[in-house]
Amino acid sequence: VGRFWITAERLKLTSFTVPMYYDRTVLVIPKPDGKDDLMSQTKKVLEPFHWGVWCLILLLVIVTALLSVWFTTESTRGRRMRQNKRPHRLKKSAYARVSL
Repeated sequence: VGRFWITAERLKLTSFTVPMYYDRTVLVIPKPDGKDDLMSQTKKVLEPFHWGVWCLILLLVIVTALLSVWFTTESTRGRRMRQNKRPHRLKKSAYARVSL
């Protein structure tokens, strides 16, 4: 089904078979500092990468979304041109998608 760890709580709920393969993957995390406010939790998520990496990730998401709309529009436009059906209506729908 998928990888998951056998824990004491899971052993109480169900029985497990003998594993066919042992994965030596471990998860190492720092000891929790006890802060539960929103800023502290957000900082924990953003901390692993430098701000430049986060900017690059955001830029890639935006460029990918725009290219996706553009390729979808171009392929649909080509199909409609071959069928000789109103290609000008497609421009309006593509611009509406980008503005959303």
